[in-house]
Amino acid sequence: MRALDRLARESGIAVEYEDYQGRRRTVSAETTRALLEALGHRTGSEAAIEDSLRRSEEVRWSSTLPPVLVVRTGQPCELVLTHDEQSGEAELHWEATLEDGGTQRGTLRTYAGGDVEARASIGDRKRVRRRLALPLAAPAGYHTLRVQGAGIDDAHCALIVVPPRGHVPEVLDDGERRWGVAVQLYSLRSARNWGIGDFGDLRRLVANAAEAGADFVGLNPLHALYPARPAHSSPYGPSSRAFLNLLYIDVEAVPDYELSARAQRRVAEAAFAERLAELRAAELVDYAGVAALKLPVLRELHAAFRERHLLPGSDRARAFREFVAQSGDALATHALFDTLCAHFGGTGWREWPTAYRDPVSDAVRAFARGHADEVELHEYLQWIAEEQLAAAHAEACARGMLIGLYRDLAVGVDAGGADAWAGQHLYRDGATVGAPPDALALHGQDWGLPPLDPEVLRARAYSDFARLLRANMRHCGALRIDHVMALMRLWWVPVGAAADAGAYVAYPFDDLLGIVALESRRNRCLVIGEDLGTVPKRVRAVLPAAGVYSYRVLYFEKEADCAFKPPARYPSLAMATVTTHDLPPLVSWWEGSDLVLRDRLALFPTPEIRRRCYTERSADRRALLRALAAEGLLPHEPDPDSAGYTQMSFELATAIHAWLARGAAALMTVQAEDLLLLREPVNVPGTTTQHPNWQRRLPRDVDALFTGRQVLALCARLRTERGRIGG
Repeated sequence: MRALDRLARESGIAVEYEDYQGRRRTVSAETTRALLEALGHRTGSEAAIEDSLRRSEEVRWSSTLPPVLVVRTGQPCELVLTHDEQSGEAELHWEATLEDGGTQRGTLRTYAGGDVEARASIGDRKRVRRRLALPLAAPAGYHTLRVQGAGIDDAHCALIVVPPRGHVPEVLDDGERRWGVAVQLYSLRSARNWGIGDFGDLRRLVANAAEAGADFVGLNPLHALYPARPAHSSPYGPSSRAFLNLLYIDVEAVPDYELSARAQRRVAEAAFAERLAELRAAELVDYAGVAALKLPVLRELHAAFRERHLLPGSDRARAFREFVAQSGDALATHALFDTLCAHFGGTGWREWPTAYRDPVSDAVRAFARGHADEVELHEYLQWIAEEQLAAAHAEACARGMLIGLYRDLAVGVDAGGADAWAGQHLYRDGATVGAPPDALALHGQDWGLPPLDPEVLRARAYSDFARLLRANMRHCGALRIDHVMALMRLWWVPVGAAADAGAYVAYPFDDLLGIVALESRRNRCLVIGEDLGTVPKRVRAVLPAAGVYSYRVLYFEKEADCAFKPPARYPSLAMATVTTHDLPPLVSWWEGSDLVLRDRLALFPTPEIRRRCYTERSADRRALLRALAAEGLLPHEPDPDSAGYTQMSFELATAIHAWLARGAAALMTVQAEDLLLLREPVNVPGTTTQHPNWQRRLPRDVDALFTGRQVLALCARLRTERGRIGG
């Protein structure tokens, strides 16, 4: 094997992969070199590559213990120990300090020959590696392990004990099947919001959905974007995945609104009211316009809070101080970032003056001291957003929803955002993440997001990953992990290369999946893994045992002969849906307007692929009609080839959703766009400014979504079908 490929393998870069059609693809040497450079290796010459290999080997053999050891409850604890070679028998003493302060300890005997797994010469040192079984019975949690003896002075590592399976509600384990509705929060329309769906609308929505029989409301990622840069609106390119989007705050529901005469006067001004009416009536969300109204009023609310609560030290002030203390440095850093963004403008921290690009520089510390009130403002706004989100989930639970809110964790963050600024050690320049060509995006996808360095994640004992899960498992009963394959591998694209000129980089799948299960249990949060696209077989084989639900989209669930797979054969541990936010609504898919749009946007790589897509769509419609006919679900003529089905109708849409609802998947979701038979897509993958992604608003008021004979009939049908046992 050539040195370049050896270095790639040791760095987790796959030099071959299988594409979505099952064909083997070889990664170019150019891509391999670029990704190795992004990971910090020098590859300019054969000598440089050999030097990188030597350095990598030295690093692997220098540490006595790995930085973290992840062990599953009920399984043996195997410890990999690396140390200088010695002769004869020796004692090894170990001690585990548990999360609750307790300890477990013991002694092992090691031998010069029999238990050595590997040897290496590093400089003038002879090193050996042993794999030892520790008689450890620690509970699930985050612990610390120390060892000494056998020539080892004192070595320690993080010890994470994880359950084999995450949280699943008992009724789902018992075979019950539930349904819910998925919405883009920003798309909600109401007579009282300020031109964008907010947490107050969400609270109304869950009440109405619960009355219609839904057990959850699925949401787009609620991650923090840029208050000072509101036009950056993609929820999948956030500034921070650990905090919330401030534009979702229901301004007039904040308790401090009643205390602020200045805020009320501003809202009562004629010009303000006129602009507010325009934003409410708009077809698309005007993010800049919404921010221009909301943020100055929210600033007034913070001023009132300071005067009426913080200064006198009220109970409400103590609640805020407690939130700030519990959120720790992460909140302070995020609030400081938003303050710096407002001060410097631009497209992110990479454009700031050099002294401010380091979050712990003297200049940044001085700025924080000089702008303490502004930093506190952003801490306050995160507190308000958190309170309102919590109230919406509490409303769902009070209404009897099994799951309540179903949140979404994006796969990455924007390179100019708060997380990338605060965690520069975690992210790699020189590459972005995306996906290779597949049926959804035939050119491949480059999401422009910086990749997390898997070795740094591991070196930090996955603490950043665990905190991220905790932040997103709050105030919800389920969490969708976008692109769940990222737990195992991610498609890295060298900066400047085409999206299809990338390679897969490996991540510590077993460890990360174990931490997902641990946090799922602790937060009583069901996990759904979005496993669409080119999915490694091992991912789908392992996820069910870990309690992670699969994500099954009707459009893609087909047999080898291109017939649609009967939903009765879907896995029970799954979320079933007709479509998603990245796919055309049912009406558009049925009538083919999505293909016309892709054609207009030049998203077909070749004329041959374009023709094939149109041909396949016609075949798909006929196949789906035949499947409905077999179940006795066709609303009109029994002949699936009848011309009466060229247009989508509520009756046909109900039949399709009923067919899916009869299936085995424990959970099923209906997109709000399909509930209303809308045509326009939420997002068109592969586009940015060419299409109004993440901006479309629903045509109905939030209190009218579950009204009307046809929508009520669909909901009633779902309640009936979901109550059936079996297909």
